[in-house]
Amino acid sequence: MFQFVSNIIKWFEKHYLISLIITILTAIFIFYMSSKPFYAGAPGPQFLLKPYLYHFGIFAILAFFFSITIIKGNHKMKSLILIVILFALAYGVLDELHQLFVPNISCSIDDVITDAAGIMSAAVFYISNLILRK
Repeated sequence: MFQFVSNIIKWFEKHYLISLIITILTAIFIFYMSSKPFYAGAPGPQFLLKPYLYHFGIFAILAFFFSITIIKGNHKMKSLILIVILFALAYGVLDELHQLFVPNISCSIDDVITDAAGIMSAAVFYISNLILRK
């Protein structure tokens, strides 16, 4: 299984422009989704885990493909992961600030923390994969 995942990551590293496009499209998608006003659904119990899964997942995707775009599988450049983490975290904070101007949406520190968890998970996953392939 590791070899399969590693081969997919190597393919994206070789075709890093595709990773850049995925990174940009993910950033656009995040901005679009946070621009939509939220209206409460039907009365009854709500699935409260859903927003956390979205924030964790989408920012993990953003950080993962941005990591591939910047590092490109080069072991000597793995210290650039800090730039990836800071960029993605800054994007998450700016996204939350942007939500202050969207009707029925509020800025939430919980979302930023969840974003950070997804970003860190993606960074650890990518760097671990890079080290284990060495």
